[in-house]
Amino acid sequence: DKIDGLQMERRHALSSFDLSGDEPVLAISDEFEETEHSWNVLTEDLTNLDDALFNVSRAKDYLTSARNYVLHARSHYSVQEWIDKGYLVDLLKHSTIGRIREMLEGSERNLKMALSELICLEDYPIVADDFKPILRPFYRLLFDDVFHQTKFQDLLQLVEERLDRSVRLHDQLEKARATVFQTQVLKEEARESLFHRIGDERRKLRLTS
Repeated sequence: DKIDGLQMERRHALSSFDLSGDEPVLAISDEFEETEHSWNVLTEDLTNLDDALFNVSRAKDYLTSARNYVLHARSHYSVQEWIDKGYLVDLLKHSTIGRIREMLEGSERNLKMALSELICLEDYPIVADDFKPILRPFYRLLFDDVFHQTKFQDLLQLVEERLDRSVRLHDQLEKARATVFQTQVLKEEARESLFHRIGDERRKLRLTS
């Protein structure tokens, strides 16, 4: 009996609506659904950009530390002493060079995580060179530097180039986020306005007794 009563109330309520598509509230509802979808996409984009910014910022920190360790190695690391020892593991284990590798691993890891966020965005122009692996060229240039006795100049150039890219990438992401945020604010205002319009149209409707 209770279900039958509710169904009767539902039919009675719907009988007062014009369901032919001419009701203004239906057009407003369609506009609201489109605005709501855009707002949700922008909200998700902001989350992706925030996460990407965090990871790129971490990559910048790692690359800055790597640069400092390279500079330290240029004046303090004894290539001849390492060659005299003859152990390859000593080049990277418990040494300034090992710290450089750790910092570059951290930067590469964070840039990969940033990329995983950015590929979720619809229109963000991803530049592949901003996310190139750095460990392979690190090892190649490291041995070139060590055996040619160039005092890590090539390695320093690699790290500084990647650091510059990360700084530029971070600046671009901040601008992209600001643009998305402003667009979302406008969509939020339109969303609130449509809420009020739907409420006004509903108040205009009168259910038959």
